[in-house]
Amino acid sequence: MTEHDVARLVSESDITKLIVEYCASIDDGEFARTGKLFEKGVWFYDPSSPITGIAAVVEFLDGLVLLYDGVPKTRHTLSNFRIDVSDDNTTAAAKTNVVVFQAAPESVPQIIFQGAYDDTFVREDGVWRFDERRFSADGIGDLSRHLNRIASPLVR
Repeated sequence: MTEHDVARLVSESDITKLIVEYCASIDDGEFARTGKLFEKGVWFYDPSSPITGIAAVVEFLDGLVLLYDGVPKTRHTLSNFRIDVSDDNTTAAAKTNVVVFQAAPESVPQIIFQGAYDDTFVREDGVWRFDERRFSADGIGDLSRHLNRIASPLVR
């Protein structure tokens, strides 16, 4: 294995940790952690409305996500990570499948979302960060106990 191969594997691991941290921060209801991931990057919850910066992400999530004792009662489950790191190890793109389960009060656990994250990343001063996050949905369940109906076009 060459040094280039090792560097690519380390980068893939670091990027995987960022993708997982996004999900964990949402599931934990710690939106400041989510915001920190997009301090310099852009999150496209809606393709026409980019969100960037800690304060903007926190404000958006505070108005969007319904919490029960401080958490949304969700579990984001990720699979099929496809991470492509550039040859110079400074940019990367990833596509990851996601299924979100929710066990809201007075409800049985259920799948509320399935889709994919499409991400780009930048490596600055040896540290990877989100550049952009977009998502696509190919299955939407009952989001009424997860998202504020007024704030989300996904809630029926």
